[in-house]
Amino acid sequence: MANTGRYPEIRDIACAIVREEGWSALSVRTLAARAGVAMGTVRHYFPTQAELYEDVARVTVPWDLEPPTGAWLRQPARERLRSTAAHLVAACTEPAPSWLTALATMPRVRGDVWWRHPTATVWFRRAVESVRDSLYGPAPRSAPFTSRLGDVDDAATLVAACVLGVGLLQASGALLDDELPTRLPDLITELLLDDRSGAPASVAS
Repeated sequence: MANTGRYPEIRDIACAIVREEGWSALSVRTLAARAGVAMGTVRHYFPTQAELYEDVARVTVPWDLEPPTGAWLRQPARERLRSTAAHLVAACTEPAPSWLTALATMPRVRGDVWWRHPTATVWFRRAVESVRDSLYGPAPRSAPFTSRLGDVDDAATLVAACVLGVGLLQASGALLDDELPTRLPDLITELLLDDRSGAPASVAS
């Protein structure tokens, strides 16, 4: 939804509800009451509960990793991938951001899993896109990419999952190896890229 009409105001009120009372308190009904508008007005800007949650998550989950350009893209693939992975790890562990701590410690209900939470979904999408960009640039992505795990989408998904998983473990106090966040960028790079050339590790034809 474009930032028109009362959208920014209503979205900001939704963010305030999440900050003050938690995600469980956010609904179309409570948002309408807090904003002093009809439920139909809220539905105009957020047709579904999922869209409401996602828009709020985009605001509450900070992101400062911009698409790479220029000289950075001319570095070896190994350096680009490791740098991006290190940035993602640092953003999740030094220290864990408030949204990740809340996700790691939130009460669980039947059928509720962390990877379906809007904050995890939004962060994961951004992380996958950043890893793709680190390998080939923002667009177009016409160059083939193969690794032991498949194409660039598979590789980017693995990186995002590893980083988010380690961040959740650390935030919940369940991480057994305190050095893992420091070593993770190198582990990811060694897994995905050929050690000799720094090029993608090709699948045997």
